[in-house]
Amino acid sequence: MSDTPTLRFTGNSNSVNDFPSFVMNGGTIQNDGTFNHDGNWNLDNDPFSGGGTIQNNGTWNLSSGSSINNNSGGGVFVNAGITTGSGSIGATFNNLATGVVNATNGPLFFRNGGTQAGVLNAASSDIFMEFGNWDFSGGSLDGTGFVRAFGGDINLSDDVGAASGPATGGFSVNGGTITGAGTLSVERGEIRGGTMSGTPTLRFTGNSNSVDDFPSFAMNGGTIQNDGTFNHD
Repeated sequence: MSDTPTLRFTGNSNSVNDFPSFVMNGGTIQNDGTFNHDGNWNLDNDPFSGGGTIQNNGTWNLSSGSSINNNSGGGVFVNAGITTGSGSIGATFNNLATGVVNATNGPLFFRNGGTQAGVLNAASSDIFMEFGNWDFSGGSLDGTGFVRAFGGDINLSDDVGAASGPATGGFSVNGGTITGAGTLSVERGEIRGGTMSGTPTLRFTGNSNSVDDFPSFAMNGGTIQNDGTFNHD
């Protein structure tokens, strides 16, 4: 796809893992139904085009091993509905206030930053914020797995999770950088390395722990607030 066309799907749609992969150097795919994604897409392989957009208003199912790449950096995935499954999204990912992300059947990797205002549900697998700059402005974390700041830089521009009392979900600092002035509240915290700066707060309400990993965790600002049990190693 190129230029500015829109393909709008309102029912059951799918992509097929075929060769060559699907390339969007422009245009929009708008899903208002259920889209079953299998295979590898590239939302921007032309540095002069600006890239394509996926607008998900329904349910977007990612099959295991599928990917949405972004070679030249211009592609965007806007999630106003439900994105579920496993695989990797290399496009800028904006999870709106109505958006839900479910990691199931394997880890889900985000590799180019974006925004988070909805629900990140590490339902049965972990969610990795691997690279890029993220702005967390609301919503919550949920599930039995962890949302992992794995090299990504996360700015807490507003509060995320329950403002008081027990929270849900798990959050792990795995070499990422946490900044901003908001509070992120989760049931389970895990500190493996990385950096905090500015005035953010990480609030843990259940069983949390630090892991003797390398590099060590550095607090150049911010607060870790333990309202549960923290096992420090």
